[in-house]
Amino acid sequence: MRRLIITGGGTGGHVYPALSIARGFLQRGPDREVLYVGARRGLESRVIPAENIPFRALEVEGFLGRGARGKLGGLYLFARAAHRVGSLLREFAPDAVVGTGGYVSAPTVFRAQLARIPTLLQEQNVHPGVANRFLSHLACWVTVPSGDAAGGFPRRVSDRLVVTGNPVRPEILRADRAKARREFAVGEDEVLLLASGGSGGAETINRGMLQFLCEYLPRHPRLRVIYVTGPRYHGWVRDTLRKEVRCADADRVMLFDYLADMPGALAACDLFLCRAGAMSLAEATAVGRPMVIVPSPNVTHDHQQRNARALQAAGAALVVQDTDFSGAALHSALSGPLRESASLRDMAAASRAHGNPEALDEILALIDGLKR
Repeated sequence: MRRLIITGGGTGGHVYPALSIARGFLQRGPDREVLYVGARRGLESRVIPAENIPFRALEVEGFLGRGARGKLGGLYLFARAAHRVGSLLREFAPDAVVGTGGYVSAPTVFRAQLARIPTLLQEQNVHPGVANRFLSHLACWVTVPSGDAAGGFPRRVSDRLVVTGNPVRPEILRADRAKARREFAVGEDEVLLLASGGSGGAETINRGMLQFLCEYLPRHPRLRVIYVTGPRYHGWVRDTLRKEVRCADADRVMLFDYLADMPGALAACDLFLCRAGAMSLAEATAVGRPMVIVPSPNVTHDHQQRNARALQAAGAALVVQDTDFSGAALHSALSGPLRESASLRDMAAASRAHGNPEALDEILALIDGLKR
């Protein structure tokens, strides 16, 4: 196996697992090559070239949930993109093609399947995306985050489903907890809450966090907080905290608009407040972090709700609905774990049992085993 095409994008949930696979594949041999095929205006068009991985852009659009005219336009772009992919396949001559989902992956994987090039699909969510469900019929392997995802695929592909979990960045696994807690100045007897609504931030989480910090932080004297607001909300949160939180308590809050050292923060924290994006959950479970999850309602097929419920059922997380999230709700959710260290330990053990730090290696082994 020397040459691999990877495709997928639109959101970080599709791009970052693809990036992990690309990095891992390249590290397995000096003569290996990767070509990434993504959308011209997708997140991948910025992230992948910055990693010095060759990138080819397609002009594609999603067409589900759109009117008749939108569907026709989307189908036209799909056909045109698939035609261009034919040229890319002849030019690059890949040994295999890997798709991580998103509408941009469909023309690339589909055209590879027509050309009898082996394909592997990597599904991140408990409820599979439309592209991966459609493409699974001709895929050699479909890797899924847990057994809960199997029911979302056609029965005829059940013998090709492999439960691997989601591939996480190696730096997540390498981060040292003791070192990270020293760097964030967290005491041995303190409990660290890491709160983030994702790279862009989330208004619901920010409003609830502000209420919690202003009204309830004094009731939790052992609690320290790393709070990542997202760039859009940072000024508002910062100014509100300066006015409303007394200095003695404010010193326990580390405020960031964006945190580059998320691996360190995850290693250091005792609890993670987050959305239910598949990759955030994969990283947290890979290192065994308990979670308070606020699923986003603004996602296709409500897949964050399903991701969150699977972890709640496993005992690894507490779930608070977006419409119910507030400072009072967070105070209520935290009271048990903060009061009973055994509760935190049990949640951490359940989280670690749900994750798979070896997911990337298992996926790479399946890729290397593909034969034309």
